Amino acid sequence: MEKAIIIAEKRSQANDIYNAIVDDKAYHQSLCNKLGVKYCLVKHASGHILGLQEPNEVNPAWANGSAVVLSPTDTNGFYPLKVTEKKLYKGITQELKTASVAIIATDCDREGQVIGQNILEHSNYDGKVYRAIFTAQDKTSLQTAFGKLNDNADFIGVYFAGLARANGDQIANLSATRAVSVHLKNPNQSGAIGVGRVKTATQAIVCERQEQIDNFIPEKYNTPYITVQGIKLPYTGVGDTSTHGTNKAGAFFDKGNLQQFITNLPNRAQVTKTTEAKTTAPPKLPDLPELQKATSKRWGWSADKTLATLQKLYDSPNYLTTYPRAECRKIPENMQADAPLLLENIKNIFDLSLPNTAIIYCRGKSCVYAN
Repeated sequence: MEKAIIIAEKRSQANDIYNAIVDDKAYHQSLCNKLGVKYCLVKHASGHILGLQEPNEVNPAWANGSAVVLSPTDTNGFYPLKVTEKKLYKGITQELKTASVAIIATDCDREGQVIGQNILEHSNYDGKVYRAIFTAQDKTSLQTAFGKLNDNADFIGVYFAGLARANGDQIANLSATRAVSVHLKNPNQSGAIGVGRVKTATQAIVCERQEQIDNFIPEKYNTPYITVQGIKLPYTGVGDTSTHGTNKAGAFFDKGNLQQFITNLPNRAQVTKTTEAKTTAPPKLPDLPELQKATSKRWGWSADKTLATLQKLYDSPNYLTTYPRAECRKIPENMQADAPLLLENIKNIFDLSLPNTAIIYCRGKSCVYAN
């Protein structure tokens, strides 16, 4: 019996897909007819259920710490995959053996592509593969996405980008960690000296800034004020800060330079006013980093708390936000027609004072909603 296997990233996502795609009998039948199968089955992973082999599993000589580049030579620098969640992997691959169609329906980012496609690659699945792209998990969005399935071959670049990221991290991080540990670790020190592509660079920035703080020597400076039509305004132009290692606007550390600046100013100046009409586009929708900065400034939230809150708003039963990890700052094309209804729902849920209608502003495919 021919069937289609829908691979979700996690259980909650699988439940949403089942409710929207399979449990809706009319929609399910329509999709099956389109795919040429008798029924669709939803299976889920739990994030990455396959990972990269460890260096010693690829080359036993790499079991001990050494200052060598841990890059596999027999596989063009890529580490082979290994199953890390055997029960989930077996449950999916058993169904894939009798499936003529597979649909990757994991999160719409690079890691989601890797999670789904790694399962197919490792199990040597040779049937037809589609990719469902959605940025919200409500019924309408999911049915729209499955109604416009993409050929998974179109996402091969995304998949290889994810593999490259994972392998690059493994090779760079583990090679550097072992090399540094061999040469710099104290004989009495246990464990390894960890080196990471992101961690080490971030620590370097923090350490450099802390050194600047520790070595900072306070200096007095003067800032002139200029009176314009009875209003006292601080001067924010160029001072003499360049010789003091600072770029503070309007600051004069040398009184002689300040006096020379004042002497060269005219006693009176003509003030003119000009006006110009300009059109300002609405601000872009916030992405995750922008929202994390805003919540930190307003409520003191950590980045993790903001992400966790967004994830709850994205998941069932809320469906109030689009996929929180995407870098996209526009309303997806497949959601533009539904945006007024979503705005109305949010307005009712939170009792917000919003206008009765929303205006859509577009430049090409980049669209936002504004009052």
